[in-house]
Amino acid sequence: MACCGLFWMFAAIHVRDAFALFAVTLLAWTWVSCINRDATFISISMIVITNIAAVAIFGFLRREFIFVPFAMAMAYVASIMFANRDKRTLFQYFAIFLSLIFAIGLVVALQDRIMMFYDEGQQSYLDKGRQADGASSSLGLSLIFEQPLPIRMVLGTIYLYLFPIPFWSGFSFSSFYHVFKGFNALLFYAVIPMFLQSVWMLFKNPKLRTKPALFLLFTSLGFSFAIVMTSAENRHLGAFLPLVFLLAVFPDYSSLRNFKAYKTIFSVIMMGVVSVHLMWVVLKSF
Repeated sequence: MACCGLFWMFAAIHVRDAFALFAVTLLAWTWVSCINRDATFISISMIVITNIAAVAIFGFLRREFIFVPFAMAMAYVASIMFANRDKRTLFQYFAIFLSLIFAIGLVVALQDRIMMFYDEGQQSYLDKGRQADGASSSLGLSLIFEQPLPIRMVLGTIYLYLFPIPFWSGFSFSSFYHVFKGFNALLFYAVIPMFLQSVWMLFKNPKLRTKPALFLLFTSLGFSFAIVMTSAENRHLGAFLPLVFLLAVFPDYSSLRNFKAYKTIFSVIMMGVVSVHLMWVVLKSF
């Protein structure tokens, strides 16, 4: 976390994003803590109070983030339903019911604002991308963000974590905003294999599918997809990176088997990164 370029950016020049990071981390901590304790009256009350407060606070920090409590409620419901645990308790069923009511009520009440944020965010960032490149034929826009929805979700999520491509484009020192993003890309060359290994372990071994692990998985992927479908700005991903980092350190790397698996995935990822950068050089040269 100390090597994360986006966190450097928040600390140096984007104070509002620093507060958004703090608020999201605090909310996520509440959810994970209560999930670890199982559903009790105290934990449910703590979640309800914290999420109601979060809806009000996020409205002042970044208006799109008012949907974060709704998303975490849905991730909590999914984690209980798919976790490899024994029979659910009465409190867990009550927690599922309460979370569903909260999430559905929020969607019904704010469905117009959800569509507005999606349309405005998508169009504004597409326009900014075209202006930044000086033409509508930008490689990133044409190859990813102007593609059909399924392609955009898959390729856009990969691009979100690897941005900028090429990584040295941020080191022109025209603005430290881009310098921070360049360093962030270098960090994620190492973090992405860890994240993928964690996802694979959860998929392969049902015994590892605990509620906290699944909650981290659903929130990490869900918020990544949401950002790709709206702003496609990896700076907005920074507020949710603690969730990604927690899931990334899920494997025990003191185990030689896990460490070898990491090295294999890292090698494949770096081959892909190098290939994409070489492709970028070729396309820009001709």
